[in-house]
This record gives sequence, structure tokens and C-alpha cells, in this order.
Amino acid sequence: IELLELIKQAKPVPIEGIFLAHQLNDDLVDLYQKGLPPGDKLGLGEFDDLLSFVLGQMTMITGIPNQGKSEFLDHISELLAIKFDWKFGVFSPENFPMSLHLSKIIEKLIGKAFGKPGTPEDKRMTPEERDMAMEFIDKNFYFIRPSDENYSLDNILAKTRKLILKYGINALIIDPWNTLEHQVPMGMNETTYISNQLAKLVSFKQRYNIHIFLVAHPTKMKKDKKTNKYEVPTLYDINMSANFFNKTDNGITIYRDFVEKRTKVYVQKVKFKHLGKIGDVPFLYDWNCGRFNPEGLSFDKRNHLLASVTEPLLPMEAMPVPEDELPF
Repeated sequence: IELLELIKQAKPVPIEGIFLAHQLNDDLVDLYQKGLPPGDKLGLGEFDDLLSFVLGQMTMITGIPNQGKSEFLDHISELLAIKFDWKFGVFSPENFPMSLHLSKIIEKLIGKAFGKPGTPEDKRMTPEERDMAMEFIDKNFYFIRPSDENYSLDNILAKTRKLILKYGINALIIDPWNTLEHQVPMGMNETTYISNQLAKLVSFKQRYNIHIFLVAHPTKMKKDKKTNKYEVPTLYDINMSANFFNKTDNGITIYRDFVEKRTKVYVQKVKFKHLGKIGDVPFLYDWNCGRFNPEGLSFDKRNHLLASVTEPLLPMEAMPVPEDELPF
């Protein structure tokens, strides 16, 4: 009788890695009552309607070489760091020497040119402003450059894990993908290899709840026969695999329109509709400080380390775009 009673009271042994709906009920009720959590918005006009950023995701950025992918990503990271205290691990070997990369980030923070001797004082930052930006960068950007030049994805992720544990970084930049060491195992095709590598990134971002920004060059660059302009690349055009589209949460293409003399940012994938939508928005580039300004809004000349970047930019009159609108 006692044995039968014990059998009746027995509870099923849970299976590791399996969840039932009722186990998630508290999270579900919280989501129902509070709504879907918004993403972090950059304050870049219409772009904020297209894409916002949360931890635990991956954003893919592509575009024709030398049309502003890295510059736009620097602007994204600077704003996320200023507005929301994001901290970045940065693997960007093509931005060499690193001091040059630093100068670009400093320009975006201060809103003035890093410049050189002879630059007008009203356009060049002061030594005090430079040092102010360096202090901020020291706390929010950690540059990954393995001394043994082991640029494998596994090694970069190992370095990133140390940055997460020691400094609490919550974002990783890999710019670009092709600077990683890629050794396709014998008997494996490139598509499977890339799928496996991207799966590592997906697993890593979920495990450590960080946002990964991955820059990748397209391999297919086609020209429109009527306009003779390059067509806007898609994530499917990235070198070696369509998995770059399939495995990312968000996808952005940076495209410089030489005829209209502006940069267009195309948001081509947003996995979750409460964080954005597909569309495009034109930007004008500020040669002096490297910022991208939404067309139709005043150029942002504020020192982001002093001014409130939560205040929206004001509309402005249409203005001519200089011939040297972009430095790429």
C-alpha cells in the first residue's frame, strides 16, 4: 500500500533542455502586462523607425567596398555608448594603425575634426576635448588585436569572453568578416563551414547576452544597364553564403549614391517587428567630424560628451551637398 501511495505521488523527472509552457508563465505574464520591450534608438531621425538595438542579437552590415560601412558602424557604436552606456569589444584589423581608428571615433564624439596643425580653430578640437574623448573611449571601447596574430573566430571569441568577464562589455564588432582566419576542414564545403561559424556567433550572443555587429563585403556587384550605377547589394550577395542573411537578426546595407550625392542606409532585415521594419533612409555625411546626418535635419555639431543627445535634431532648409560629401 505504501509503495502504491509513493507511486501516485511521484513526479516526472524533468528532461534537461526541455521547457513546458507553464514553466515560462511568469515571463509571459510580465510580457503581457508590460508589452514588448523597446530597443535602443540612436536619435537619427527616420532611421529610428527602421531599426533599434537590443542585447542578444546580431546585426549584419554590408555594402560595396569603401562606401562607408565602418564609418557608419563607428557612428552607431558611439551613439549606443553615449546614450545607453554600451561597451564594445572591437576587432577591426583593417582600421590600422589603431590610432587612426581612435581619431575617427573621437571626431564623432566631439563633433569637430581631429585635424592637423593649421586647421581653423573653430573646426578643430582642442587638446582638452581630445583627452576628454580618450577618457570615455578607455571605459567603453576595448580593441582586440591578438599579439600572436591568431585571428581565428574561436580566438576572437575567447578574447571577447575575457572582456565580458573583466569589463562587462555587451557588444562585439567584427569588421570585416574576411579578416578572420578561415580554414575550411577537409571534406567540408564553404557553405557548411560558414553556417557552422555563424552558428558559433549565434550561440555566443545568446549565451552572454551581447550584441554582435558583423561587417561583410558583398561578392556580387552588378550594374544597372540603364543607369550604369551599381545596384544596392543585399545580404544574399555577401561572399560565400546566403547564411549571412539567414542567421542574422538585423541586416543593413550602406550605399553611396554618387549621382544624388548622399548615402542611403537600407534596412533589409529586422527579425522582430517591434524593433523596426524594412526600409531606407538618406543621410548626408559631415566631412568635418565623420557623422551621418539624416537628410532634412540640422547637422549635429554637439559635443556628445557634454550635450544631451536625447534632444532631437531640428529640421533645416534644403542645402546643396558639396562635391566631396564623402571621404571614401
